[in-house]
Amino acid sequence: MGPVMSDQPRVSVIVPAYNRASTIERTLDSVLAQTHTNLQLIVVDDASTDATVERARLVGQEFPLTLIEQPCNGGACRARNAGLAAADGDFVAFLDSDDTWDPRFLEVLLARFADAGPEVGCAVASYRIYGDDGRVKGELIQGAEGDISQEMLRKNLIGATSCALIRTEVMRAIGGFDAAYPACQDYDLFIRLSQATRFTSTPEILFLYQDVDDPGRITRNQRKRLAGHLLIYRRHLRAHLKGDRHARANYMNYIGDILMRMGRPRAARRMFVGYAWVYKRKLRNYPRILMAAARVSPARYAAGMVLINRFYLLLKRVLGPGLAQRL
Repeated sequence: MGPVMSDQPRVSVIVPAYNRASTIERTLDSVLAQTHTNLQLIVVDDASTDATVERARLVGQEFPLTLIEQPCNGGACRARNAGLAAADGDFVAFLDSDDTWDPRFLEVLLARFADAGPEVGCAVASYRIYGDDGRVKGELIQGAEGDISQEMLRKNLIGATSCALIRTEVMRAIGGFDAAYPACQDYDLFIRLSQATRFTSTPEILFLYQDVDDPGRITRNQRKRLAGHLLIYRRHLRAHLKGDRHARANYMNYIGDILMRMGRPRAARRMFVGYAWVYKRKLRNYPRILMAAARVSPARYAAGMVLINRFYLLLKRVLGPGLAQRL
């Protein structure tokens, strides 16, 4: 890591960790490899029972990091908020302890802030999703610009928390993460951010998301996912969905996917058909309706979705993202 330039904005990078001994060094190395060098690195250990703390301390021998050890496991939201309380940077970013950034992640997003002006409080990067086998499962190309508050009520445009760089004062003004959510904390965060500030983004893929088959991940706990989406509905979406059929269809899409992964294909089919009624040209939805009608197992559904997403990525390369997006 090069010398710190005093005229660079200071960025506080917060890495929450729970039993990530096998991945945390790789994650922290991706922070230390950043071309933007004015960093405060904060690792919040959420009462790990493996060697996560010891691995973080090894990295701390190369770069002065702040290690916060939580006395008991309180979940990712509380861990992130503990890091936010200790942050002294102008900007704050949250990187999950099994994911990685491209070395230019902070540099590019800070440039987007400089171009967009002081009224922008959040910048997001595009990202690619990898599976257990190291193959690409999907990607999200960001296009969020300006006031996206109404679009965020239609669907989660941004995705994972680790793709964002946020002004610290804005993050603190909205109260940080809401620990009441068992899942969907990222969606709740970006809804509240969109109501408080403007966004900017880059189409460059600068974040690598590891969607590994780990039962400890919140995204693998379908009951928590369902509870999280229902809380999003009660707190943010109830009134909006009544007057926006597209938002209502997108919500049905989320719930249908969860129900299939919970082994409830009959209920999922109703959700997918409701989505197809609004988005008739979304061809990717019809194989899901067929899988629900055939009552395939959650494992077969998950494998089918991986194939569908990989086929869609191929279409994007052949047809271009604009045309593929409409399919």
